[in-house]
Amino acid sequence: MPRFLRSSPSPSIVLAALTAAAFGSTSQLRAQYDWRFAAGLTTANAGGVAEGPVGGQLVRFGGFGLLPGQTTGTDQDGTWLWDGVVWTPVPNLTTRPPARVTTMMAYDAARQVVVLHGGRTFTGGPFSDTWEWDGVQWQQVVTATVPTPRFGATLAYDGAQVVLFGGMLPNGGFLDETWIYDGVDWTLRNPTQRPAARSEHVMASGPGEVVLFGGFDSVGQRNDTWRWDGVDWQPVSTTLAPSARTRAAMAYVPQVGGYVLYGGTSGFFEARATWTLVGGQWSEVTTQRQPVLQVYRTAAYHAPTGRFVGVFGVGSPNPIGSGVTAEFGFDLAYVDAYGQACSPTTPGMLVLNHVDGQPRPGGTCSFEFAAVAGLPLFAIGWSDQTLLTGEPLPLSLAAIGGNPSCMLHQSADLLTVPALQGGVASIDLTLPNQTALIGAEFYVQGFDLATPALNTLRVTRAFACGVDWN
Repeated sequence: MPRFLRSSPSPSIVLAALTAAAFGSTSQLRAQYDWRFAAGLTTANAGGVAEGPVGGQLVRFGGFGLLPGQTTGTDQDGTWLWDGVVWTPVPNLTTRPPARVTTMMAYDAARQVVVLHGGRTFTGGPFSDTWEWDGVQWQQVVTATVPTPRFGATLAYDGAQVVLFGGMLPNGGFLDETWIYDGVDWTLRNPTQRPAARSEHVMASGPGEVVLFGGFDSVGQRNDTWRWDGVDWQPVSTTLAPSARTRAAMAYVPQVGGYVLYGGTSGFFEARATWTLVGGQWSEVTTQRQPVLQVYRTAAYHAPTGRFVGVFGVGSPNPIGSGVTAEFGFDLAYVDAYGQACSPTTPGMLVLNHVDGQPRPGGTCSFEFAAVAGLPLFAIGWSDQTLLTGEPLPLSLAAIGGNPSCMLHQSADLLTVPALQGGVASIDLTLPNQTALIGAEFYVQGFDLATPALNTLRVTRAFACGVDWN
């Protein structure tokens, strides 16, 4: 991580001046797509993810994970919603699909429901049931016709109906079937041409179409691309293509004007590259960061933030079955609050607020806190884990006037005296226009040292600030 605050000769001026000697100046940076990582781990991976019917929230169901109190991972039956920041469990669902992994899910925009079909237990056979999520509850749909239970099929929405393709039978036979679900029943189609039988391919819903890529069959892994137009499958001839792979993550992203594909298992290796399919042609995208992933990957488009959101499995030392959430898109700078404010002896809570801007190279972000009683200070640091001297964070400030609940939440590598007017302390942090800052994270916290005694120390919450393209 670049430490662009450490060598400041003067703590009372803005960030750009503090680091000019180290970085110099550059021309304006050009925005590009990149990845960012959401805080925390999901409690399960290998579940299904789809756009949801309420406010563009993503819906995640099932997977394999380790819940509190468990000692071994198990199949899960939890429903979670993504609001652009965190996953939140939906409580008290008395009716829900049975626990499962590798669940197929797609959003039927016309009927405004998420369709869930199939999946399997982690150690057992496949399901063939169909469920719908309306934003509030799950309801099972009992259909007259049911596709044969299978492993590794995929589900997507073509603008009018939900499409299921392929998969592998429990006895090992591969399928090239195209099934259509209209909200009432499943119908087996017989298109004039179709992709070869396969399993563990990826499909994504686009404007009036479905795109399919990759998978494997009895010969090996594939890297062909197909388009379903609601009636027939058409091969997509591309100059370039991602390497043959299985279990990739793909979604249509309107801001890109096409499809984003990430990851997969290519041969014996994890494929850690980002590709886009725009205008019928694949292109590899250069990014500053890449998700760390393992076998299970799912993704969907989150319309409110305009981002491709992927949930990827991670390995040891993380809990069994846990995963990470990563977003791909523009403008991934962030300012996220954490920790608690503390006001042990002086009335009024001191709360730090992020009031303007995002931490982008060449940009300015502003912070302030009100009701200052004494000397205000801003601390800016490079770690929320340890101090430079090695002590772990958060650190109690009881020794300098706080009660034991008053915590230093970051490494305080730089102390800055902010502007003070009418009891409001404020600071503008302007970042140098430097590519080296992309991907850095720094931390900001405020303090009020009431004079002359330090025993009235008040402490704000902290902010984690992630730097990205402007």
